[in-house]
Amino acid sequence: MNKRDFLFSGVAAASLAPATLPAMAQPQARSFPDLASGYSAERFEAFVGETFQTAAGPLTLKVVERLKIDGPAEQFNLHFTAPAAERAASGLQTLQHTGSGQALALHLEPGLNGTVQANFSLLA
Repeated sequence: MNKRDFLFSGVAAASLAPATLPAMAQPQARSFPDLASGYSAERFEAFVGETFQTAAGPLTLKVVERLKIDGPAEQFNLHFTAPAAERAASGLQTLQHTGSGQALALHLEPGLNGTVQANFSLLA
């Protein structure tokens, strides 16, 4: 390979690099399951670490606790970290996921260690 061909191939490669780097640097949009089509522990596990907005402030889903039971049912608990004002009250709250915009209404109650929880017992 002569010097002219070497330089030309380098210039050609360099001219393509800016076009490909921004495409590679963009983060992939994360997709979330549709909660409107039904609740399940599996669907909520995709939201662990995600933030939901409520009237009292943000909640972050920390754990989906699956409970073992016999029979055709599914029981699980959602544990959220929450500001002190949200932890004090129990009742129906509207939560909106900040990433997907999905909104859902859950009955929340104070949990242990500064958490708020929602309990599910679903018949299969």
